Amino acid sequence: MTPTLKITNRSKPESPPLFAADCSSFWAKFRGLMLQKEIAPYAAIIFRDPSESRINAAIHMLFMNFDIAVIWVNHQNRVADVQLARAWRLFYMPASPACITIETNSSRFGDFTIGDEISIEPIE
Repeated sequence: MTPTLKITNRSKPESPPLFAADCSSFWAKFRGLMLQKEIAPYAAIIFRDPSESRINAAIHMLFMNFDIAVIWVNHQNRVADVQLARAWRLFYMPASPACITIETNSSRFGDFTIGDEISIEPIE
């Protein structure tokens, strides 16, 4: 997957940006990061839903070979929740409704906190 989006934490400008592949197709959403060996610390994938929800933003970690940081974002571009998702765990759901799910390297877990404002822009 080729990164097409730049994700910046506006609340923590010292944090390096993420470069994300947009997983908008059914198959891209279905596959996610399953069966990959790793994800680089600067890389991410992003899933978008038209409406905010806790259940629709839920993820599973089956067939994952590594832990990831998951950042859920609401319509106001504020972080709704952040969790460290462990490989092969069944289910993770945000504490608050979200419409955007970002999956990235577990080393980026501390770069985002609930309430942070983020920007998502196309890479030029």
